[in-house]
Amino acid sequence: MQKRIIIFLILVLLLPLCVYAETFVVPETDIILTLDEETWAIFTRRTIKNKELLAEYGMSYEETNKFFLSNNVYLYSFADLDTDAEMDNTIEFYIYKSEKKDDVKSLSELTKENIEEIENELVKSNKATKHDYYTSDVNSYIYYEFNDKDTYIYSYYTVINGSDYFLNFRTTVPLDDVSGMDSIIDSVLIKPDYNINVFETIVYAIISLTIIVFVVILVKKRMS
Repeated sequence: MQKRIIIFLILVLLLPLCVYAETFVVPETDIILTLDEETWAIFTRRTIKNKELLAEYGMSYEETNKFFLSNNVYLYSFADLDTDAEMDNTIEFYIYKSEKKDDVKSLSELTKENIEEIENELVKSNKATKHDYYTSDVNSYIYYEFNDKDTYIYSYYTVINGSDYFLNFRTTVPLDDVSGMDSIIDSVLIKPDYNINVFETIVYAIISLTIIVFVVILVKKRMS
């Protein structure tokens, strides 16, 4: 019974750490986000150097690296959609980043008129079928949907530290519910803000391990 109590306490104390394990730092960008690694296959400019990993998905380093560099892609991932469609039901997720070009740190620094001008330009150039302004707890985005040949693109555009970012989802079937994509966008943190979360995680880990050790010692003393 006492052993079961110890195991239960350990699981309870480590549960928040399991959540943090999905927090993913995107190299060479200002972005940290949460992706379920059991659901998504995730690739960055660093991980594609693992040729064995690429081979598992029928990908080559040369072609993948060329794709990343020529399209300014810093993260590429994909997962299976839960649909009944008799076709390719994969959803792809990309993060594109442009070079810094001005002193604007974020969309929130722009005037309403400036944001509307950018939104209209994105809508016009992509022939968007739907668009809106989307805000998470830490950032703001211009959201728009458009078709590219036989695929459907769901794009979240933002500005972080002077760089343009496009967080795009692509599917071969239209989606009626984009809440899953919104939850990933909501998880996005900006790297300077993330330092606090890393510190909190380390502190929690130390406290949790200390409590676990104390409980184990206490139980052993009672059993002896």
